[in-house]
Amino acid sequence: MSISTGAGDKGTTSLYSGERVKKYSLRPEAYGTVDEFGAYLGAARCIAENPKTKEIIIYIQSSLFPLCTELATSPEKRSKIKKFIGEEEISQIELWIKELEEELELPPSLVLPGENLSSSLLHIARTVIRRAERRIVELSEKEEGVSPNLLKYVNRLSDIVYLLACLEAGGR
Repeated sequence: MSISTGAGDKGTTSLYSGERVKKYSLRPEAYGTVDEFGAYLGAARCIAENPKTKEIIIYIQSSLFPLCTELATSPEKRSKIKKFIGEEEISQIELWIKELEEELELPPSLVLPGENLSSSLLHIARTVIRRAERRIVELSEKEEGVSPNLLKYVNRLSDIVYLLACLEAGGR
């Protein structure tokens, strides 16, 4: 089976739910930005020094599959989705946020990215998930089908990734 079908040659793509939409429409923009976020997380994980960073990144990357599936599904076809982002995923991220806030010596103001490569990649990932969040909020305001849990989870992701960047920078 080839990954190249030619079906998108005219500027459309298929949603998970089967409909064809313009590649620049809100759903592909939202899940494509989340995909970009996951790629930066993967790059950061390759060079991360701290085992906890790697553990959390793997968890987040795994959660992006159901997240993107939800974003790539039209409201009318949500019954096709087998796994949604729920309170369990939100609680896990919030637990790690609390642990890292207690563990790290956080600066009184925002940090200047660039302490090392893994921290810098995590800062890039943080800015990408914030962009994804803006796309997702726009999608939720213009169309139905974005769950409150998904919005809450994505909002927490920028917080945890900021803390991971600080952890990789040596707690600074």
